[in-house]
Parts: sequence; C-alpha cells; structure tokens
Amino acid sequence: MLGKTEINSWLYEIGNQLGQGGFGTVYEGTRLSDGLKVAVKYVVKDEDTDYISIPGYDEPIPREVALLTLASKGNAQEIIQLLDWQDFEKNYIMVLERFTPCEEVGGLVKRYGDPDTVKVKLIDFGCGDLLKTSTYRNYMGTRNYTCPEFVETGKYKGNPATVYSLGVLLFIMVCGVFPNYNDLYQMNEKVWCEDGLTTECCSLIQNNPEERLLLENILEHVWFHCDFITAIKCSF
Repeated sequence: MLGKTEINSWLYEIGNQLGQGGFGTVYEGTRLSDGLKVAVKYVVKDEDTDYISIPGYDEPIPREVALLTLASKGNAQEIIQLLDWQDFEKNYIMVLERFTPCEEVGGLVKRYGDPDTVKVKLIDFGCGDLLKTSTYRNYMGTRNYTCPEFVETGKYKGNPATVYSLGVLLFIMVCGVFPNYNDLYQMNEKVWCEDGLTTECCSLIQNNPEERLLLENILEHVWFHCDFITAIKCSF
C-alpha cells in the first residue's frame, strides 16, 4: 500500500506497516497538505462486515467506524481520535491520530515493568459491539480473553464478560503471561498466590459471572487507588 492515497479529497503518503490483525492492517501515513503524521487503517470487507445506524448519519456506517465515533464523542483523551474515513466497495479506510513514539501495552510492560504513567489509548474497535442487556451468542476476539460461560454454554452477558477480559489483562500486566489452567483454578478457589504480588486481581477472574466485580464498580477496585499503585511500584 506504499505511495499516495486519496481519502475524501485529502492526499496522504502511505509508509511502512505499523501492525496487522484480524480486522485490518495499519500503516504510517502523512497528510500532504500540512505534514500531519497519521495512522491509516485498511479493512477489507467480507461477509461478516456489518453496518449500523448512529445519530448524525443518514445511512448505516461500518460498525467499527460507528463504535469509534460513539466512544470518542466529546474528544475523550483515552480513545484514539478518528480524523477521517471513507467507505469503498471492497474495503473501508480510517485515518487515525498517530503518536511517536508509541508502543503496545504488552510490549511496554515486558520491557519496562510498571510504567511511570497510567495514560493509555484504546485503539481498536474492530471486534466491538453495542452494549445490550440481552444475551450475546457470538464472540469475536482473542481466545485467551474469552469468558468461561461462553466456552461452556455458547452465550454470555456483556458486562460480566468485559470484567473477565479486563481481569485477564490485569493478570498479564502484573505477571507477564496469560493465566494458565492452574492459575484460573486457584483464583476461583480463592487460594491463588505469587511471591511479591497480592490477590486483588482475582476478584475479576471468576468462573461464576455473579461472583465477579461489577463493571460499574471497577474504578473502586484497589488497583485504581494511587497509594496502592505507589506501594506496588516501590516493591519491585
């Protein structure tokens, strides 16, 4: 995809690939009119590409574009900003803000341990969906983050499934690896332990969705308390 690409009458110089996943490929780019550094995401359409309606648009738009638009409403600093996008017959293209330097959270934690800042950006809504109170029966995403109720029954509720995924992410950030079968068993038995670490993250990873911390109470979790984070950093 190297070379010049026109998106909504704006000309961009497309450079090296930044990343690739199941829902698209991202390249570094430069807007030629003013030299702005951007990230350009190409998504090839297939039978699973769907469109949804959101306020402000007369016609349905690609789900990923719609979710990012809704999530970043009000210029939310924790969400990557969508600068432009265009829909084509066989693909759609998104122009996103780009930071230099930048790094994926997993790589950052492995290389540096606890970061000095808790500022992160959510960048990918390709496998997202609108939250609903009814049961979901389809799952898109990484297998290791899948909640056990979907594996066992083929269905799940949005909020507790999100809590489980966040619990897995927390485990990775403090332990450096995904929880294995023995870790998950011990956490559900509430006997999990690791030298130098506390057991607080176990309240998110529970087999029974009703035993997990409520999504709306996540910010009350001890790991969000500044004094606790400082104590953890001092222990390394």
